[in-house]
This record gives sequence, C-alpha cells and structure tokens, in this order.
Amino acid sequence: MNNVYIDSNGCAILRHETYRISKYFALNHWNEVTSVEEADLVVVTCCGVTDSDEENAIAMMKDLWNRTPKNGCFIVSGCLPKISRERILSTIPSAILIANDQLSRFDEIVRGMIKINDVFFNIGAERKYYYDNETFKDDDDFLFALNMKERYNSEELVNQYNYSTPRHYIWKETDIFQVRVSYGCGGNCSFCATKLGIGSFKSIPLNTIIKQIQDGQKKGYTKFMLVGDEIGFYGTDIGLSLPHLIKSIYDINSNFRVGIRYIYPDMLVKYYSDLKTYFKSGFIYYFCSAIQTGSSRLLKLMNRNPNITPFIECMKDINKGNYPVFKHSQIIVGFPTENDEDIVDTINCLMTCKFDYLNINPFSMRKGTKVYNMSLEEVEPIVVDERCHLLNNYLKSNRKALMYEKAKQIILDA
Repeated sequence: MNNVYIDSNGCAILRHETYRISKYFALNHWNEVTSVEEADLVVVTCCGVTDSDEENAIAMMKDLWNRTPKNGCFIVSGCLPKISRERILSTIPSAILIANDQLSRFDEIVRGMIKINDVFFNIGAERKYYYDNETFKDDDDFLFALNMKERYNSEELVNQYNYSTPRHYIWKETDIFQVRVSYGCGGNCSFCATKLGIGSFKSIPLNTIIKQIQDGQKKGYTKFMLVGDEIGFYGTDIGLSLPHLIKSIYDINSNFRVGIRYIYPDMLVKYYSDLKTYFKSGFIYYFCSAIQTGSSRLLKLMNRNPNITPFIECMKDINKGNYPVFKHSQIIVGFPTENDEDIVDTINCLMTCKFDYLNINPFSMRKGTKVYNMSLEEVEPIVVDERCHLLNNYLKSNRKALMYEKAKQIILDA
C-alpha cells in the first residue's frame, strides 16, 4: 500500500477540500501517514489570500520538503498555485502544482478506481495539521456560561459564547454535517485574491447535495453546514437559487438546522424575503456575510455595492424579531485611503447590525488584484494595528453585551 501525507494551512473552506482529498486517497486504498518521512507522496493545500498566508504556506512547504523522502512526490494544491506559481517553483522546483479547478489531475497520478470528481466529503471530523489554529484558553465569560448552563440547564449561553469567541471555529463542531454546495464566487471585488486561486462560480448539482443531506440524516445528523466560497449565488448558473436549495432541504426535515457559509451581502438582501421565515423558525441558525466595511466610499473602491443600507435593514429586522440565528461577518482594516471617518462608519454599522462575531483582517495588497494597479495611498501599518486593536476591543465588549442579554432572557424564562 502506498503512503500519503496530507497537510494544509488553509481556511475552513480549503480544509473542507483537504478532507475530500484525504477521503479520495483512502477510497483508492492509500494509507494516510502522520509522519512526512514515511510518505511516498506529499500533498499540501495552501492558502495565499494574504501575504501572511503565503509566508506561512511557503514555510510549511520548505519544512515538509526537507523531510520528504528522496524519491517522494510533492504536490501543492489549494489557492496558492494560481496566485504564486513562480514562488512555489522557486522554492520546490520539482513540485507538482494542482490548482483548485484542476483536481482531476490527481487521477493521472494516483490511477485509482475512484475518480476525485466522484468523491465528496461531508462530515466534520477533526484533523491535525502542521499549521493549526491557536488553542483557545477559557476565560471568565466561559466560566460564567458554564455556571448558567449548570444552574438553568440551558446550552444557550454556552452557544452564544462559542459563536462570539475567536478560535471557536464552527467547522470543528462534531455534530455538524458539512456539505459543499458551490465553488468560486460570483462577485468581483477589487481586493480579492481568493477568486484568482479558485476560479469562476460553479454550483454543485442539487441532486448531489440532497443525496448528501439524506446521507447525513441516515447517520443521525440534524445540523448541516452549507459550505462554499460564496453560496448566495447558488443556482444562478443552473437555473436555480439559494431559496430553492434551502426549501429542498426543508422539505426533507423541517426540524433540521442549517448554516450558510458564506453569503454575499447583496445576495442576502436579494433573497431576504424568501429566507426570513427560515431565520424566524431557526431552521437557518447561522450565516456569515462579509460586509468588509461600513464606508460607502470604500465599498465603491472595493468594487462592491456602495449602498449598504438595505443589508443593514435586514440585520435590524432580524434583531427586532429576535430571530434565533447567529450572524457573523468579516471586516478589512486598512484598505487603501481608509481614514478615521471610514472606521467610524464601520463601527456604526457594526453596532446597528449586532453581529455575534467578526473576523477582523488587516488589508493585504496582492499582485493580480484590481486594487494592486489602482495607485491608491496605503495606510501606515501602525495605523492599521491601532484600528485593528480598536475593533478587537469592540468585539470583546460586544460579546459581553450579547451574553448579558442572553443570560437575562434565560433567567426570565426560568
């Protein structure tokens, strides 16, 4: 039996794809080893969305290559092959590069009975990686949540803590059945390197998704995470839509809980009237919609819809109805020309939307993106650090406020 070593420095979406690659090798009777020194073949899936991600990926590759057996084959997949092809090959000249839209090339190398396009990964079992996330240490808020759980026999405050806390990643939850529903993004943001590495938007056929949902149901799962680089555009290339997909899952079992990762703000607005009933009932219990900034001026430079008001109104409606849905978002700090007024606009937007959690990302200029050639004045790194610190402080205080409101409701309902 041949041995394969598989690793990743990627995001939740890329790690999901890494699980799929792992399953592909297992189905073709390869033995996945935990030591690269034992491998006949090494596969690394690498993120290159930011400079930091690329540096981490290159460091990982160098280390693994130095420990790969002399006759071992080394494959680099993920987003990085299309974003920094030359740098990968200058680091490991003999590396085989397989981009996200070229995964069928694995079949040429493995020559197994099972083809990778026939393999889907859909269970969130935990894996260990060379480049893994920092372990989160419990704090006073967590101890308070545990105390409330013990006293009132309620998981609600623990859930609020988990969905409002860095490094409590949803994709690590063992009761979630992950189902990939699309690849790529239908947007065209000026800053985004992800699309360079992933390619055009593509929906997975509805019948394939439904078969996976039913498979999860047979295994006893009731909680499903719909995974994609941007799934608000689902079905636009095959004559369907996201609401059609959600209804198809609802028709299987209305007591399921479904998460959406990710949905473009404009697509959430477009389908809000169709999705509202699912938010209200808790059928859709989670979504992540990256607003990136609350500044209309910056949104225009980002080649996004500068009118964020309709999205804010949707968030206000969810908050007013107290719908049982966790709302996540993402913010870019330090986009070229960003000023204090833009940050104030962003904070005002966040305070109105009341997201449960934010992923705060310092801007990273990436070659090949539209903004790279726009000749905009960049923000000083020290200013970016200060603004990130400000937003992180907001995030901490926001978590306390959300937990206080949840605790108050638990006590009142007791």
